[in-house]
Amino acid sequence: MTKHQSCLHLVPIFNHLDDSSMQLIAKKIKHQSFKKGDFLFQAGDQTDKLYVVHKGSIKIYRLLANGREQVVKILKTGDFIGETSIFKKDTYHEDYAEILEDSEVCVIEQKDLTQILKDYPEISLKIIEQMSKRLNDSYKQTTQVTTESIGVRLAMYLVDLVDSDSESPTVTLPTSRKNIAYYLGTTPESISRKFKELEEKGLIIQESSSLIKINNLDDLVYYSE
Repeated sequence: MTKHQSCLHLVPIFNHLDDSSMQLIAKKIKHQSFKKGDFLFQAGDQTDKLYVVHKGSIKIYRLLANGREQVVKILKTGDFIGETSIFKKDTYHEDYAEILEDSEVCVIEQKDLTQILKDYPEISLKIIEQMSKRLNDSYKQTTQVTTESIGVRLAMYLVDLVDSDSESPTVTLPTSRKNIAYYLGTTPESISRKFKELEEKGLIIQESSSLIKINNLDDLVYYSE
């Protein structure tokens, strides 16, 4: 399997295709490497490409009127962005995409993606599914920021990170606590206090700056409700 095919297998909108289709689409892909601190794109850049994270992580954020960052999403391996270019031409990014660690990204130009969708119309349905999920996640994030306390927001965030049947799982924070604070609509100082409060309540143990052991998942879920 080539690097380009490997990239396609990571993405829900492509991984349902057979190998021969994957090979054809892989020929349209360009592979790019980025260093930490680079930008995949910035606000004002034209949205004329689909980006797939093959390796690494990327912070998507926008600048508020007061100059503070509002983190929209942290892209990880298998995530993609730029799908709006499929449905509307001559649009421009409103957000910034900053590389958080050395990353590899697969890029498909708008014209190539348009042809791919003509050849494989089922991909359009997959893209719509993913866009619907993103809208739901965005609505959920906005609701949390406007209606829930910081402690509850943090608890809900940690619960969402759990991908295990264990009653006491350990989760790895996907980005810095500063970025998590901005994502949850608060300050780094406030999020540090809330981590400490959750630990004092016996809900979590901070094993390191990025590893959080959840003492009892049911208790954390109850706290977040």
